[in-house]
Amino acid sequence: MKPVFHSTVLYVSNIDASRNFYEKVIGLIAIQDFGKSVSYLSGISLYEIQANHKLSSRISNNKDNNAFELYFECENIEEVYNVHRNNNTRFLHPIEEESWGQKTFRIYDPDDNIIAFGESLDISVKRMHSEGYNIDQICDKTSIEKAAIESILDS
Repeated sequence: MKPVFHSTVLYVSNIDASRNFYEKVIGLIAIQDFGKSVSYLSGISLYEIQANHKLSSRISNNKDNNAFELYFECENIEEVYNVHRNNNTRFLHPIEEESWGQKTFRIYDPDDNIIAFGESLDISVKRMHSEGYNIDQICDKTSIEKAAIESILDS
């Protein structure tokens, strides 16, 4: 029997602060609440490790969590960016265009995990096209196949 992926678990130092951030600021929907751990509809789970848990002596909460990021796509990146700006969220960087043309911004959660937001692929392609890029230029910039770009532009 092969393992089946279930969820991404973030170990957090304060479950209440993290829940507030992920539910009120990010907008995740909790589907299971076990007090010091919570699972969200998105497949992300938060877990505050208690002092008596085996992991408490094996991992550190030194907040050097920059080896990965949680990535969310959004239809209106400016609107999502403004929500975080208005909530005094700490930013890694403001909205920037990546080398492949997608607009993104990155923030930190209460435990300094990196949270990335990017416009969806469809939005990126349509935006570049509206800015005057032709299909071949979009292919070159994004590495997306021509047929996929044509399909996005036709939708």
